[in-house]
Amino acid sequence: MALSKETVQYVANLSRIELSEDELDKLSHQLTGILDFISTLSETDISKVEPTSHILPIQNVLRE
Repeated sequence: MALSKETVQYVANLSRIELSEDELDKLSHQLTGILDFISTLSETDISKVEPTSHILPIQNVLRE
């Protein structure tokens, strides 16, 4: 999903952020990359992945 410079400029105006032309080019390219990555993540099959609260097995260490 490509974002146009006009869309980035519109969102920047809503946010009251002033961007130069170079910043608009850079930001539109970066945001397009982020949205493409999110799109890739949403296509990933996670049906066999069990939900976890932590990546590593963490246990509380309590006194006896």
